Formats: sequence, C-alpha cells, structure tokens
Amino acid sequence: MKLSFRACAIAIVAPIAAFAGALSGGLPTAAATCPPPTSDVYAQAVLADAPAAYYRLDESSGQALCDASGHSVNGTYSGTGITYGQPGALHPTTDPAIAASGSVNPATSTGNSGIAGSTDFTLEGWFQTTTKQDQVVVSIGQSGTQNMAGVGPWSNASGPTGGTGDLITFDTFGGSFKFDVSGLGINVFDGAWHYTVLTFAAGTGTATAYLDGHNLGTATVADHPVASPVRVGYWIDTVFNQPFAGGLDEVAVYPSALTNARVSAHYAAALQAAATSPSPTTLPTLPHTGKVPTDPAAGSVAAVLFVLMAAVGVLAATRALRAPGRKNS
Repeated sequence: MKLSFRACAIAIVAPIAAFAGALSGGLPTAAATCPPPTSDVYAQAVLADAPAAYYRLDESSGQALCDASGHSVNGTYSGTGITYGQPGALHPTTDPAIAASGSVNPATSTGNSGIAGSTDFTLEGWFQTTTKQDQVVVSIGQSGTQNMAGVGPWSNASGPTGGTGDLITFDTFGGSFKFDVSGLGINVFDGAWHYTVLTFAAGTGTATAYLDGHNLGTATVADHPVASPVRVGYWIDTVFNQPFAGGLDEVAVYPSALTNARVSAHYAAALQAAATSPSPTTLPTLPHTGKVPTDPAAGSVAAVLFVLMAAVGVLAATRALRAPGRKNS
C-alpha cells in the first residue's frame, strides 16, 4: 500500500504534536496580566521552601501584583503612590523593585494567604527606607488580639524614646515584640536594602526574628492569624504601623517556620545574586547545595525540538524515495 506525501506527513506530525502536548502539559502560556516569573539563584532558594505566596515586585507598571509561588495568589497595587522599576535589592538593573510613597497601602492579594489559626508560618521581605516611623514590610491576619502577624522596621515612634530606635518588630495586634538591632551596628533607616524574616513555630509559640542574616532572638506568644489576604507594606490600621515609605522587594509568606539554616541559605543566595548578574542561559550555583539547579521547562522544550528535527528528517527521506527515477522497494 502506497501512502501520499500528505498522509505520511499527517501520520508523523500528529503523534509528535500529541507527544509535545503531553510532555509539556500543553506548553504554558503567559497569563493576561501576570507573565511567567523571572528566576535567579535567590528565587530558586525561596521556591525550594514552598512559599504560600511570593511577590518579586518587579512589575514594570500597575496594577497587577503577580505571585511567583505557583499558587496564583495574585493581587492589586494601589492606583497611586507606587513607583515601579526601581533598583532592586538583588539586581539593581535586571530585577527591579517598587518604591512606596508612604501615603497609600502599597499592595494586597485578592486571595487569602492560606495561613490561618495556630499554625507555623514565616514572613520574609527586603526593604529600604529613611523614614523613621513604625511600619511593616508584610502582614497577614485580621484585627483582634494575636489575630495578626507582621514584621518590619520600627523607630518606636509611639514609645518613650520618641522614635529614635533601630528595631525589627513582630506585631501581632494586641502585642508587639521588638528586637533592637543597634548593637549589631545596623541602622534600619539608612536607606540601604535590608533583609528581614519572622518565623513562628506554633507548637512552642516561638517567634524568631532575623535581619540581614543575623538571628535577633526569640519571643514567646500564642499567635493565631485569622485567614486574610497578604498585605504588602501595610497594617490593617494606622494606630502604630504606618503605610510603608521606601523600597520593597522579594516579599514572601510561607506555611512553615523556616529553620535558621534555611534563612541563612536565603540570605547567602541573595548575596550571590547581588554579586553576579546571571545571563538568561546561565543558572548560578546554589550556595546551600553546591549544585546547579535544572530548568524542567527548558528540558521539555529541548526534547520537543529533538523530536521535531527527527520528523523533518523522516519527511525529507519520504520525499526522496518518491522522487522520479527512484523505486520504492
């Protein structure tokens, strides 16, 4: 039985198309408002710990807030008071951040964080500010004693020192736990980028605060955040915490209490990312594993291209066999 060239082509290309679709799960397409997130050594470290939501804050314009965690906890930026495309904490030129005016609530997720009740969690983010006021980088929960959680730089503006402190504060609504960082020689209001983390282990009620890789100590509190959206750069009211004034970058929340080793790994990855600007085709080495992470999507595309190239070869051979002067055996 002889097959036409068209039939041969269909017979070969159809299975390849099906294979390509199955291999990639239907090659992903960018969402209308949130394109595929960028990735670097820092993002690899963050994603390895399965955040509930992760905001790189690298959008070039408003108002879509894009979640890079894979859970699509996207959101919305304030319509005013946000400057996009600012030099970021990791890559001043290739991984931008936002700057908030201090007069607006910078951004809010449209869906809940997935963190609620007496459960482990971690809040993480980068900030830069010269405005001495009490403010948070990220918060979750609703009003009510120990129904919230937020972390950020405080000057203790409402306290007896008159707003002269350099503090990282864990606020729970009805109780705030302040960690003085002046002994480390760090000024949180110096306009430089700073990395802050708050982990909470529900089993022991232990909150641990970090700044720039330093473990600041612990506090004991029965915190149990109520289900809520993720608030980037603001608190539920302005009694103490004011809307953030300054730069914000790489904000994440996790449904687990990161260990000291993992916080250190994130900070080490940030230092590596800041020291080198990786090209699109080079994946940096993760400092906590010593291995180069692989890109599954790149592997899938390579496999599809290989099969398509093979198909072209088969089609060319089929055409040659049917050329005048040749006999099919």
